Amino acid sequence: MRERSLLFTSEHSNSVFSGATKVHWADAERLRRYTEAVENSAEAKGEMTQELQAWIDWARLKADCRDPLVPVSDAVLDGPESQAPGYHYW
Repeated sequence: MRERSLLFTSEHSNSVFSGATKVHWADAERLRRYTEAVENSAEAKGEMTQELQAWIDWARLKADCRDPLVPVSDAVLDGPESQAPGYHYW
């Protein structure tokens, strides 16, 4: 069953994505797998800390930001334009 879903995902990604978008999606998936492995390892060893949990939450958010299929907003990139300092010429 898992092999079929991976095959579907691969076939689906080939028909929907192209170029850089496909790379961004693959990067996001790799980051999610790595983050999950870090979390599972820390929990199995009883080494989960608040700092590590904060990193895991941050890494998951970054994976979502990288994934073209996840509509996520970034406070910095999607925030209001900062006002340029005024230059006055006399």
